[in-house]
Amino acid sequence: MATRMRLKLKTVFVLYFLVSLLGLIYALMQLGQRCDCTEHDIPKERTISRLRGELHRLQEQVRRLEATRQPRKESYLPTIFVITPTYARLVQKAELTRLSQTFLHVPQLHWIVVEDSQHKTPLVGQLLATSGLSYTHLHVATAKEHKLQEGDPSWLKPRGVEQRNEALRWLREDRMAHTDARGQEGVVYFADDDNTYSLQIFEEMRSTQQVSVWPVGLVGGMKYEKPVVEGGKVVRFHVGWRPSRPFPMDMAGFAVSLKLLLANPDARFDGNAPMGFLESSLLQGLVTMDQLEPKAANCSKVLVWHTRTEKPKMKREDALQAQGLGSDAAVESITLDAHRARARRMTISKDSRKSSVRGSIRAPKFLDKSSGFYDRLDEPESAPLEDSFDEESVMDVRSLSEDDGQTLLRGTPSGRWRRRSSRRKQKQGGSQEASPLGSASLGVSEVPQQAPNQEDPLTHFSTREDADDQVLIRDKKRMKREQEEVMKVVKRNTMKTYRKAVDQAFRRGWEVFLANIYSVTLTPDYSSRNKHQRNVVLAEFQ
Repeated sequence: MATRMRLKLKTVFVLYFLVSLLGLIYALMQLGQRCDCTEHDIPKERTISRLRGELHRLQEQVRRLEATRQPRKESYLPTIFVITPTYARLVQKAELTRLSQTFLHVPQLHWIVVEDSQHKTPLVGQLLATSGLSYTHLHVATAKEHKLQEGDPSWLKPRGVEQRNEALRWLREDRMAHTDARGQEGVVYFADDDNTYSLQIFEEMRSTQQVSVWPVGLVGGMKYEKPVVEGGKVVRFHVGWRPSRPFPMDMAGFAVSLKLLLANPDARFDGNAPMGFLESSLLQGLVTMDQLEPKAANCSKVLVWHTRTEKPKMKREDALQAQGLGSDAAVESITLDAHRARARRMTISKDSRKSSVRGSIRAPKFLDKSSGFYDRLDEPESAPLEDSFDEESVMDVRSLSEDDGQTLLRGTPSGRWRRRSSRRKQKQGGSQEASPLGSASLGVSEVPQQAPNQEDPLTHFSTREDADDQVLIRDKKRMKREQEEVMKVVKRNTMKTYRKAVDQAFRRGWEVFLANIYSVTLTPDYSSRNKHQRNVVLAEFQ
């Protein structure tokens, strides 16, 4: 049995070896020959072709959907007309740049920028042209009587009234030219250039039917001011100052339907409205409080903030401007008319008397030790000369520059030398009046002979004494005028400071008074069990 098993295993092993050897030989014979694999590639090619066809079909469907959806979205999306008044100042370009880049994220928006200027400025025009927005550039100057003067508080007079009314006028003329109904659909929003806006607020206002309202943060000395909504209607306003106003809201807290403005052509802002009533002057002729449409989750979210940019301090710039080393005027961020005028006012010109008067507020010319005026302040006044002084009798200093060998010209006398000459003339007194030539003599006094060891004194010109006295008198008159100008400026600044302090004190007192009034809460007394007394108390409370 064992021998038979061995033979069988041996036979199996030999057969396996032979089959493997034949397979190896066949494989080696097939090397180098082209293999007909079409039968295997046909299923793969069919699968790839099927997937490519499906991809093309899906791409065509996406294109058709985009082609049909995009025009519908643009046509049915109401346009938001944003009105922004602006004026020339150092931060103007920064404010408008920030605002324009916010508007770029809002679809179907038209920006109306109105400058408070006699003409359109290149800075604003170039900024709008490169902003990528649909815009309209207007300009109108504020009347002089409606402008804030230097030192006036910002709340004294409303700002941007003429600019907003100009934008409303353009809107009515432009939209009335469209005969189709969709051309007159839209929302009007008044956005100041220094506020901060969330993108969500624009989507909230897009569905405005008449006037929509929402909260505004950081305004009126409060965290926020908001309409109080009960049952989907605005019943009152949460404000800290004069809640009895018809519409105690900030300009950034409402939007108006374009149709409503077109239906009321006389609706506009009143520039003579009392403080805080500017918004009410427009809204009173459009809607009532019951018709207001609360937005932002029933006025529970703050989506706009009444922020203000800090006014930059230009002390170093002014100092460099005074020295002629100011910033390069070719840089666009400083090419503002207001900044140029301010730089011209702060520039100190030595050849301009007007500039010296302006600069005398800080350092008057007669207090400058480098000039001869400072030493003459303690000098006793000399006897006044006649006003009919003959200018021809004064010898020109330039004519004395030609030395004849006997006289010596030492240049223009300093303030100290002029003072000595004046005192010497006072001591001499009538001796010069007895002279046959008088004070109008054109001759030069002879130089006295000095001993060899004696110091050579300064040469004195009698004609120059008269000229020095006349210069001194003219300088004293000019000094007096400068002193009067300085006193006027000091008095004017004092009055402005006093008026500003009085305004601030009055405002603080008024706010405290209003806070005390509205802090009083009347509560009916229900402690009495008598029904009649309770009804009387309720009637009095109502």
